[in-house]
Amino acid sequence: MDFATHLKAALLEIGKDAQIPIEVVGDTIIVCYDEFNECTLAPVNGGEALEFQAPLLAFGPDNRDALFAEALRLSLYGSPGMAVGLSDKVPVLLLRRRVPAAGLHQRELGEALAGFIDLTRTVREQIASAAGESSKPDSPLHAIDLVILRA
Repeated sequence: MDFATHLKAALLEIGKDAQIPIEVVGDTIIVCYDEFNECTLAPVNGGEALEFQAPLLAFGPDNRDALFAEALRLSLYGSPGMAVGLSDKVPVLLLRRRVPAAGLHQRELGEALAGFIDLTRTVREQIASAAGESSKPDSPLHAIDLVILRA
């Protein structure tokens, strides 16, 4: 069984056990982990690593400088393997984290997913706080998420 197939099977089982909606689109797995948020997981480097990605915050001209400064700081000093970047599709900051695929069985994969979700919430709060904004959206960012995560 190749890594992408293993990944899909393990995540579908995790989603079933935790009652978390999981959708598979090609080699990309979309995990909806609460009312407003989802992240993607996909094998990279020929299955040697797993990349997590999630939108953090939309930005506009008013909050751009503060958000970018905090995003750069977090990318430099944040958690190993983590990067904050810009979407090339819409004005949204994205969080990415890459983890080695070796030894990622269902339990370890579940722990890596939970860790990424926690990291996403923490980074989102830190960036929003630096820009003087709330990390809770006024309305669902689902349409933005679809553009970023499924395009």
